[in-house]
Order: sequence, then structure tokens, then C-alpha cells
Amino acid sequence: MNSNIKIKKGQIEDYAVQKTGDQTISGRKNFTTSPRVPHATDPSSAVNLEQTREEIFTKFNPLNQTMEDFKIEIDTNEQIAKTANFTLSDSHHKVTIFCNSSTSTINITVPDNLRSDFVCFLFNQNTAVVNVIGSGLTTIVAPDGAILEHHKRGMIEQIMGSKNFLVTGEFS
Repeated sequence: MNSNIKIKKGQIEDYAVQKTGDQTISGRKNFTTSPRVPHATDPSSAVNLEQTREEIFTKFNPLNQTMEDFKIEIDTNEQIAKTANFTLSDSHHKVTIFCNSSTSTINITVPDNLRSDFVCFLFNQNTAVVNVIGSGLTTIVAPDGAILEHHKRGMIEQIMGSKNFLVTGEFS
């Protein structure tokens, strides 16, 4: 800040932020507390946090949850490839896993410590068989079987926060 600025009478508006009227203000401004922003009235207006939450809540709430129960996750549709046996982890949540091994079976181990809403998607891209097995207290619930053959797809989903995992899709 330049403390040597001498302001002539009638020029104060050139050096001060006014309470009303249009002004262009350049440079970075740091605030010690968050400024209050009214509800936006046009597309170029700043939006306050409450208005942002209300907009997201209204548009992306198909279950009509209360604001306290509502949450939204931004999905990235991550895809990974696996060529050998592996154990699922929370990092596989909402991931499509492409299994690709022409020489041996790929065993996917489902541990009993995954996040309570875990889900992942599988695609057997090659000729080896993919087998889903549980470990620890995990129970695999597989109405059609837990083996995924060549060019078949499936899903592994934790049942309501339990240690039971539903294996569905084109399993046999």
C-alpha cells in the first residue's frame, strides 16, 4: 500500500470503494472474514453457499432426502486393468476393472473391511476365468455363481453396510 498518495478534494471516489454504484476493482483483495453475497439474480452474479447447496439439492436429489442426509459424489468413471490375482480395496469403489489374463485364472478377493457402500464393476477382457472369493467375515452372495468367463461383465456390491457382497451380472 502506498501511504504517500495525496488525495485532492473531490477525488476520493478515485481511491475508495463506494457503497453504491458500479466500480471496477483490480488486484487481489484478501478478506479476514468471508464476505456476504446475496442470492444471485443473473448468470454473471456471484452465488452464495446457501444458494449453491439449494440448487444442487434440488437438481440431484432423486430420493427426496432431507438436506442433512443428502450427499453427492462426483464420479470420475475410473477404469483400471488387472492381469493377476488382487484384493479389492476402497480405492476400487465405483471403478470398472478390466481383467486381462490369457494364461491363468484371476482371483478377486473381497475383504471384510471395505467401505459400507462399496460397489465395483468387472469385465473379463480375455480368455482366463475370473473368480470372486471372500476373505475374513465376508460372505459372497452369488445367485448365478461367482465365476466370470470370457467377455462377460459383472458387479460386486456390498449389501447395506453388512459383510455380505452381492455378485451379479453375467456370472456362472
